[in-house]
Amino acid sequence: QELRTSGVNIIFDSEDIAVVGIVEVISKYKNIRNALHKSYRFILENKPDLVVLVDYVEFNLKIAKFAKRLGIRIIFYIAPQLWAWRERRAYDLVKNIDHLAVIFPFEEIFFQRYTDNVSYVGHPLFENRHLLSSVKKYEIRDTDLGIFPGSRESEIKNNIYSMLDCIQKNKNEKIKIFYANETSFDLLKKLLPPEFHSKLESGKDIDKVSTCKKALCASGTVTLELAILEIPMIVMY
Repeated sequence: QELRTSGVNIIFDSEDIAVVGIVEVISKYKNIRNALHKSYRFILENKPDLVVLVDYVEFNLKIAKFAKRLGIRIIFYIAPQLWAWRERRAYDLVKNIDHLAVIFPFEEIFFQRYTDNVSYVGHPLFENRHLLSSVKKYEIRDTDLGIFPGSRESEIKNNIYSMLDCIQKNKNEKIKIFYANETSFDLLKKLLPPEFHSKLESGKDIDKVSTCKKALCASGTVTLELAILEIPMIVMY
């Protein structure tokens, strides 16, 4: 969304192909294949000097291999968490890119075992001054529970009802349900009964998020945002 707002020409919206697990891959296989072919065609027709690949290693590594065969230089930004799982894939990653930009200091140390072409570039959340300055004193926060069900269709469907079951209705808690983007907003409106629609808030609205006394959230980047805002959380998946 921020890229689109800044005037970048979006050739394919990655929200349409965000998947986890083999079932989601199968269900969105056609979209993923179309996105790959569209990306290949764009690279062939435009011959860029540099391709910057962001996250999403399963998809982007295919593009990296394609671009490398054409002699195009590649930077990969936000490394896959190979230090936590599937470390052997580090060899496949570094041999198909020219430089790896990582967002945690320990990742630079980890990947230096496999390549000299790695740099720690800082985490974007710690460059967000508005986020860093938005911590509210606990006693002035007025949202008893913030619910963050995730961004992908499957995780929202799997999480939201279990999350709602955690609401302590007898305590008359003030609840807000935070959506990640417009796609997840539309999905939540379909899944939730009308009385919950007024509780929906944008997860990008830091001022609203920072009013939470506590949070129930899906695993993801939001956990770091909540930690920066000093909001106690339970992470579920």
